[in-house]
Amino acid sequence: MKHQTEADIESECMGIVTEHGGEYRKLDVGIGAKGWLDDAVWLPNWHFVVEFKKPGEKPTALQRRRIRRLRALGVEVHVIDDVATFSSLVAWGLDRARGHAALAPAPGSPRTAQ
Repeated sequence: MKHQTEADIESECMGIVTEHGGEYRKLDVGIGAKGWLDDAVWLPNWHFVVEFKKPGEKPTALQRRRIRRLRALGVEVHVIDDVATFSSLVAWGLDRARGHAALAPAPGSPRTAQ
């Protein structure tokens, strides 16, 4: 089996977003803006920021600081290193947005996984 790159995972996950009628935008903030996360995602009644990583890879120290800062500002942030986790997250989030999911943590909850 081919090892997935961060770009492979990101591409497949953004396909899931569009399949569910959502939008995403790359957070390309320009030259010299290191450590910014990968994408902003908007789905029906739900939005979040995501940082994609190769399987098993963790955010850099600078990315961890940015994640903490964004969360302190009330932004939902997810770190994703595989498509299955993202797919489960989207299913859970859409159910939650429709009022069907319990207020349990999301699958692979980024509040504990960094």
